[in-house]
Amino acid sequence: MAKELTDIKIGADNDLDIEGGDFAFAIDNAALGDFACTEQHQKAIIIDANGDYKQNPTITVAAITYKDDTNPDRLLQAIAQKFGADGMDVDSVEMGADKKIRTNANY
Repeated sequence: MAKELTDIKIGADNDLDIEGGDFAFAIDNAALGDFACTEQHQKAIIIDANGDYKQNPTITVAAITYKDDTNPDRLLQAIAQKFGADGMDVDSVEMGADKKIRTNANY
């Protein structure tokens, strides 16, 4: 069974969401089909640079560092590895014909 997570929401502008003068929260509940927290964590792990998180400086992929790599499988392998290290059960990490990364991984 998937874990239930509660996290502070990150908006489309990659800034904290504020509602009524306070932080907005996202609840991640697989039973309800709501994966907001997991998606936020996955996005952060893929995009953020190594060292961005003091408590775990090597948890991120830093995808920008793979921009000149001719083998996209290395990026996909790094994503799967980092997701697993963060405690996710990784079913698949793929790149579609449209060059978008699609993941199937949950806590």
